Amino acid sequence: MTTLIKKSVHLLLRFLEKKDVFSFVIKALIAAGLMWYIVDKVGSVAVMQVLSGADMMIVSSVAGLGILNIYLQYRKWMVISSAMLGVSKSGVIFRSLMYGITAGSFTPARIGEFVGRKLAYPEHSVLEVTLATAADKLFSFFYILFFGVSFGLLFLVQFYGVSPYLAAALFLVLLFLLLLLVYFLLSEDFWTGFIFKKLSGITFLAAYTKKLEVIKKLDRATLSFNLLYSFLFYACYLFQFGLLVMALSHSYDLSGFLWAGVLMIFVKTLVPSIALGELGIREAASIYFLSFFQIQGSVAFNAAFLLFVVNILFPAVIGLVLLFRRNSYE
Repeated sequence: MTTLIKKSVHLLLRFLEKKDVFSFVIKALIAAGLMWYIVDKVGSVAVMQVLSGADMMIVSSVAGLGILNIYLQYRKWMVISSAMLGVSKSGVIFRSLMYGITAGSFTPARIGEFVGRKLAYPEHSVLEVTLATAADKLFSFFYILFFGVSFGLLFLVQFYGVSPYLAAALFLVLLFLLLLLVYFLLSEDFWTGFIFKKLSGITFLAAYTKKLEVIKKLDRATLSFNLLYSFLFYACYLFQFGLLVMALSHSYDLSGFLWAGVLMIFVKTLVPSIALGELGIREAASIYFLSFFQIQGSVAFNAAFLLFVVNILFPAVIGLVLLFRRNSYE
């Protein structure tokens, strides 16, 4: 069984190296998947009904933050692309990001994003772009984990009566472990030594050792900038959620809404979802946590769904348009 799996992975990687076949198949799947998704999900939602009665000034500010959200993701991906893949053209990097958002919008756990980003980089292998994308995503996950666990402990103390001393002790342990993790993440030796050696030691990846060397190109400056942009991106996304709840509920407990948002993002990230675009987990978590701040379920659901529309669906449509423009960029 192990041999069969190794052979299957090897054949898949070789197939994906055939750029023309790969590009055609992926484009077709992205187009079909996104169009089906829009018709099946978005077409059944009365967006105007959702927005009726909302504070449109605040909703407009959320849309503006959506542009900032995309820009911060672009800056994050530019830092990684330049260092690991040697791609520095802003237009190519932007298209790669948008293709990734499009491909990830209708795939469970957004796994399609790893393949989508590859489409703008025909000179690089799927494995190389996947490794770069994973490095880019890792720093965002760090903040989701840190703030999610920290505010989760506070949530248990505030609403479930957990001992504050126990929560404080657990927080100190978490803080120590995460500071240790940051130390390793910002260490070039960690990437060029430990990570590279572990991956190249995997039998079925041995033939791709040359491509794995993109990991060695990560330096402290690249890692530090990505850590900064990841924090700004996380904060932007969080404020969008808080503002949407305010706009729909006409309640202004922003600190409470941000608290609920931290936990919603944490749960959405950690709980496996087979739903397209991760729909369901985001909305259910939003309803649950916001109920502790006296927010109706309908408001919580719509806030989470509109967050998805602004940050994923609209950019995904733009990415699809870019993907099928007639003039060739590469």
